[in-house]
Amino acid sequence: MRRLLLLLWLLPIISAFSFSANSQAFLCDDSFYVIAQGNDGSFLEAIQKNADNEVVSTRKIELSAPERQYTCLGMSIADMHLYALDFNTKELLRINALGEVSNLGVPENLNLDLEYWAGDVAPEGRRLVVIGRDKASGKDQHVFTINLVSENHYAGSAGIVSNFPAATTDLAIDPIRGVMYGYDKNQKQIIVIGTNNFTHYQHQAVEPFLEGLFFDKHGHLFAFGGSEIEQSILYAVDKITGEVQALEATSKGRYSDGCSCPYRMKFYREIEPKVLTPCQEFTIHYTILNEAGQGKASIYFEDVLPEEVTILEMTEHSFTLATVESGAGSNKLVIPNLDVLIGKNVITIKARLNQTDSTAFETQAELQGLAIGLGGEMQSDNPNTSILADANVNRIQQAINFELEDYATFACEEKAAILQLPFTADRYLWSDGSTANTLRVEEAGWYAVEAESACFKIKDSIYIEDFPETLSLDLGADVQVQQGASFPLYFQTNADSIQHLLWSSSGNFDLSCTDCFQPLFTALQSNTFYLELTNERGCTAKDSLHIEVEAVRNIYAPTAFSPNGDGRNEVFYLRGISATAALKSFQVFDRWGNEIFRQKDIPINEERYGWNGFWKNERLSTGTYAWVAEVEFLDGKRKILSGEVSLLP
Repeated sequence: MRRLLLLLWLLPIISAFSFSANSQAFLCDDSFYVIAQGNDGSFLEAIQKNADNEVVSTRKIELSAPERQYTCLGMSIADMHLYALDFNTKELLRINALGEVSNLGVPENLNLDLEYWAGDVAPEGRRLVVIGRDKASGKDQHVFTINLVSENHYAGSAGIVSNFPAATTDLAIDPIRGVMYGYDKNQKQIIVIGTNNFTHYQHQAVEPFLEGLFFDKHGHLFAFGGSEIEQSILYAVDKITGEVQALEATSKGRYSDGCSCPYRMKFYREIEPKVLTPCQEFTIHYTILNEAGQGKASIYFEDVLPEEVTILEMTEHSFTLATVESGAGSNKLVIPNLDVLIGKNVITIKARLNQTDSTAFETQAELQGLAIGLGGEMQSDNPNTSILADANVNRIQQAINFELEDYATFACEEKAAILQLPFTADRYLWSDGSTANTLRVEEAGWYAVEAESACFKIKDSIYIEDFPETLSLDLGADVQVQQGASFPLYFQTNADSIQHLLWSSSGNFDLSCTDCFQPLFTALQSNTFYLELTNERGCTAKDSLHIEVEAVRNIYAPTAFSPNGDGRNEVFYLRGISATAALKSFQVFDRWGNEIFRQKDIPINEERYGWNGFWKNERLSTGTYAWVAEVEFLDGKRKILSGEVSLLP
């Protein structure tokens, strides 16, 4: 019934956005969206980058109304469409993923005498925040919030308070901190924007002109810009210092604006202990990590536990203004109007597993009433696995499924075994008379245990044979090699089965992989390599190997060559040990100092890049010619070499 009421409550909002069967929504992924004017009108471009901030793809989306000049671009997580203003007509525009543009009319109460350059959709997705600038003075005057849900799209306004007169080109809201940032072209600075106040910090002036600001899901700020006439470069922006770094050029355009959907919410659920027994109390921890730019209100929270479970109490919570509809005394935790604050939100409950014959249970909590961009609803994730949004699976220890062997581990550094029961009992009794839940075994033989509480009694035995050897790992002796050499690294171990291995290094990582058995090493510079190995018992061993690399600086230049067509010594080129160096430049001059041959960024030992004795398609006369080369070695060091070569008949 509660879910039905929630859906009925959401219907007015859904209908207000006028969804249709052919409506095409954007995805809330890691794309940046830039809109700009090109030679053929306005265009929309989707830009994707990788974790190293390298642009990996760009995709143009044709707009159905390219004749418009778009400004104040933002993405709504409520319906996953883009919203913007027409710079000239001040009409509110809605753009879908196909580039189809819908005219929603001029927002009521929007000052039509002002210019609007900067804007973004608020994190809840229902308001477009824009800044109105006086055209004559070039100063920002008012902040307007345009209602995207109401029919008239009413624009509320507030005057701007600023320590410097500002002319803001765009806005973006940090998903992690909820802080709004902008770029003021008057002061050439990144600024922080409150409800209606602008704050200029002591940031250095930004040289490039920035017109589009957007965040990624990690809270990193980016910008699109270049010059005030033409923008085409993606920049990374330091929020603390205000410094910018050019990353990569994309499509060129004018009057650009940018936005993204960086908002995320994560929902974790952990149960302790993982192995339960009948009549045992246990704890459930819920964590909601809100990285959606601002707090979220009236979220429906539900966790339905097995019927054999009774919730005892809520021991911790960070929410406010919430009513617990179902909780203590039942097997359901229901909070129909949970307010999720930005950042980390926690709920902890204590529960009891009653008498049961079950041997396991699998459960998962749920959030409902989220914005479409946040998934609409969300299942809890077990953070102890690599699977996303997976349920918690808890074993219930009964007599029929108890095997002491399941709880036996061997000490890694010594010959010993640990028998540990990871569940609560009123009484433990081992075969040696000890009564703790853990027994340390240092000799081979039979060992037995009994564990008993009011609701269960279990017993089993195990025979401990020979103890495994201590895990060993050997990378071999340190070696010395010449620069440019290439060979695989090997190791020796007594592990029966390898569960995990990881290579690392003290300097630049010069191996072909981090987790393979025989990584390929290319000798660029001296380095120490480390290997960490884990076997099937969870034991870890480490070893290191130092490789001393002898730098190769020998470059050989012939003193003569004869391009006479006999197939021998036809071309003059530099030589050396293969792959130890490259030529940044290679030039040849005649006796009067005229350059007659030039090559840049070429390898050594490549005859095809050398000089064949010709200049302007004519063979030069015999004689002596000077040459100069800038050589870059594998370790990055450079050297200027020069000499003379004789051109023979």
